[in-house]
Amino acid sequence: MLSIYRTESCSESELWTIYQRHVESSQSNSIGTARTLAEDFYAEGLSFDPDGVPHPRHANVIRWPLGADQKEQLKDIKQALADRATFVGRPANLSP
Repeated sequence: MLSIYRTESCSESELWTIYQRHVESSQSNSIGTARTLAEDFYAEGLSFDPDGVPHPRHANVIRWPLGADQKEQLKDIKQALADRATFVGRPANLSP
């Protein structure tokens, strides 16, 4: 499962506060985040379940191809999303 945060209309400060409180606590030693658009997921046939846990902006990515015969398709989707994503490193003022 892939967990995302919907960040439209968030300031950089708010984004990094969410990151520190809800992402970093479960993934120690993170060096940054990957940012992409919802339309990139929709283009790959994926969707979202906005469950709001542990934060109101949280959602899970759903509709992944999970069949044993779909491994190559899954790999292609992940690569396409990675190609469209932008890496944003941790600001220097945030301690690891």
